[in-house]
Amino acid sequence: MRLNKLLLYVTGAAFMSFGLVATASFAAAPDFRNPADSSSAFLRLRCSLDSHDQKYSAWTATVFAQVPGQKLKPLLGFEGFNVCRVIKEADGSYKLLTREVSYYRDLKTGKIIEQWDNPYTGKTDDVMQVHNDPVNSVMPAHGNGKYAMPWQVMGGDVMLLVDVPLDYPNELSPAAFPEESSGDRYIASEHFGFFATLADMDKPKLQSVPYVNSWFRTGPWLPWMKMGQRPGGLVYSGEGKKLDSFADLPAEVQAYTRKHFPKFVNAPTTFVKPNETTWSVYRDMKKAQTPGAPAKNAADTQP
Repeated sequence: MRLNKLLLYVTGAAFMSFGLVATASFAAAPDFRNPADSSSAFLRLRCSLDSHDQKYSAWTATVFAQVPGQKLKPLLGFEGFNVCRVIKEADGSYKLLTREVSYYRDLKTGKIIEQWDNPYTGKTDDVMQVHNDPVNSVMPAHGNGKYAMPWQVMGGDVMLLVDVPLDYPNELSPAAFPEESSGDRYIASEHFGFFATLADMDKPKLQSVPYVNSWFRTGPWLPWMKMGQRPGGLVYSGEGKKLDSFADLPAEVQAYTRKHFPKFVNAPTTFVKPNETTWSVYRDMKKAQTPGAPAKNAADTQP
């Protein structure tokens, strides 16, 4: 799940030194429905305006195969989190600093897996767990009225639904990665739904607003599945919520993260570019492998 694609899309689409940065303050109580307060309102929901406070966006999902002419077939479980921190800049803009991991599970046992029997190729694949760092975003300054978000209020509930269509050059070209590449273009979509209470959103002193969320994604076969340009792709259907602490995550997720990806326990403290995706991480891992040496288990490879 790439929560910060939402931010990049929203800010581009006209709707949407650690320890030394003061938390946000306002001369008047912000109104999340006012475009002038969009950035701070969304970041209260997505993370926290307190730069000393990191939050966890946790999710669980099912990954389905979408093959033309066939009904969706459940393939894998998918569970992980994004850990975030917000830094407010001197010009009033915000930087959202995050990294994220997500692990594939066996649907029958529920266990995190490191190998997967591919029903379409008949081969056993080494699973590459998601470990993207960084996944950062920039939000415009408070008071920039161009960035109104599509908030919806129904009774005592607040809803924010955003669709994110994606189409850009594939990090894995068919020429260089014939088994792993779905084509010259990376075409996918992400669909986020955030749900909070009106009472929380209307509390200007509340630096972090609790939420639950839905998440839906369409995309190509994963590189490590080595399905090339076989017709079809994947659909992810998931749900999640904001957590205050790493300790609030499922015990197996905590243990696997501490063992394999320990730096993902905490959010970044500095803003760097470019962002990473599964496709860019896979490309870089392949390039880093010594010619002739056996491939490392991707789950054990540190970013």
